[in-house]
Amino acid sequence: DTWKGVLTSDSDVKELLPEFYMSSQFNDDEDYEEHHQDGEFLLNQFDIDFGIRHDDVRVGDVLLPPWAENERDFVYKMRLALESDYVSQHLHEWIDLIFGYKQRGEEARQTDNLFHYLTYGVPDNHIPTSTEQYDEQLSLETQILEFGQVPKQLFFMPHPRKLTKYELEEYKEREKNSDINIPSASIDSDNNEIELKLIRPRIQSLSSIEQYDLGQFEFDSICRLHKTAVRRIVPHPLLPSTHLLTIGDDGFLRNYMVDRSKIDTFYFISSRPLTCLKSIPVYVSINTTERCSLAFIGSYDHSLYIYNLETGTSLLSQVLHDDIITDLYITNRSTPTLLCTSSNDATVRIWSLENLISIHNDSYIFQTNYHLSSIIHMQYDITFDSSCTCMYVLEEHCLLTVGCQDGSIYICNFQTGGILKQLTSTSPSLPILSLSLRSDGLFLAYISSRAVTVVDIITGTDVFTKTCLSDEQLFNTLFYSSHMLIIGLINGSCDVWNLRICEKIYTLNISDNISITTITYNDGMFFFGTNDGSVHSYVFASRHQLSI
Repeated sequence: DTWKGVLTSDSDVKELLPEFYMSSQFNDDEDYEEHHQDGEFLLNQFDIDFGIRHDDVRVGDVLLPPWAENERDFVYKMRLALESDYVSQHLHEWIDLIFGYKQRGEEARQTDNLFHYLTYGVPDNHIPTSTEQYDEQLSLETQILEFGQVPKQLFFMPHPRKLTKYELEEYKEREKNSDINIPSASIDSDNNEIELKLIRPRIQSLSSIEQYDLGQFEFDSICRLHKTAVRRIVPHPLLPSTHLLTIGDDGFLRNYMVDRSKIDTFYFISSRPLTCLKSIPVYVSINTTERCSLAFIGSYDHSLYIYNLETGTSLLSQVLHDDIITDLYITNRSTPTLLCTSSNDATVRIWSLENLISIHNDSYIFQTNYHLSSIIHMQYDITFDSSCTCMYVLEEHCLLTVGCQDGSIYICNFQTGGILKQLTSTSPSLPILSLSLRSDGLFLAYISSRAVTVVDIITGTDVFTKTCLSDEQLFNTLFYSSHMLIIGLINGSCDVWNLRICEKIYTLNISDNISITTITYNDGMFFFGTNDGSVHSYVFASRHQLSI
């Protein structure tokens, strides 16, 4: 009867206790022996008088479904079902509804996952009058007692799917065969594998692509680094080119060893998603060769975090904006050294780092007593009419470009903060997702979900435009350098364009229907971050180098 009620009644929202799955036939390390009840909770072992039902049947042991021989068999089969491949393939959908992105808002409305407003708690912006307070408090407490509360929302993006048994075995077998992450693997075999990867042909400089008609992308590796989306990938400033730094929506900064397909170190930065990342090498003092790496990280919590990656210590945590920090840049030519940040609060702010680092002979050096500096100070800010969704700085040409939520693009003088030109997107009212300047400062590429455009910033003329073909092929990010343009799509593919001839030369199927979130190039390799927390690595080489 309870089962039928849950399936048919809008007011019956019971959920199953852990005891429904505790079977002694499953040897779980986390389940102590006394927890292996084998369905004993379903039996009225002490003959307690629970009364008689309306149909004159006395309430005793729980009536089990016909497919269960007894309470032990019932719990065992329940556990088998919980551990089945079908549940593994669909469990994340339940997480999305109860704890995830479908718990509230428009996603909840579309999935019929809305409840009485009081189950979500009193709205933050609601200020009751004195006469309302008592009635509201009583109403809230009654609602909680009778119905309950919606759990705290833990995830704001789709939760990744659990691996099935077959997928897990296949992954372990592949891991075993490739000697990745296995302590017993010999040092020699690891070094041989690394050396083989290092000698593979690559185009070391993107400018050299102009010497070739086409480049060739060759898959190298894939590794899942984050529980949720990868937001930025940058080269490690001190370690070899095989080391990358990544941040994600899970709040972690990770040092990824590409040649070994494993994480070297990681740091928990914030409980909120991380949005942007820059890393620089810094000399400990002016009279030493000792250096360390600093990571500058922006977050959903409006804060900037500065970490020393060698010591794993935090140098600074400071709220810089009134909303999410969307991008950041650190100058390498100006004195004092400046930090530039953009935010959803519709401002770009310039901060002085003079209490922390300085520039000497084109190198960053810690200031004396830098550890005593508790805050950084704002120099000036630029205010826009809409949230700043992305930013790109080309310091050598004194250019600062900003993309906004309303589809506007602004080109500013980085030294003065003055707005030089405002451009209107080819897809008005759609947010600008990413933008990038060509190294000579003459052309700007920007992207919205519906269109990618390259514009001559002197004349304002669009020299290249590509629109998406359907809702399944919406754009999400771009990479722009010289005559190469790579467009990352939400369906997990990337379109590679040769702008010299205005032709699409490749479509890379990076991942199956998992959105491309960021694209990075470093030392002859491209790295594609995806919405499930993975980084996909591709070697980029010419046809002549690969002999194809």
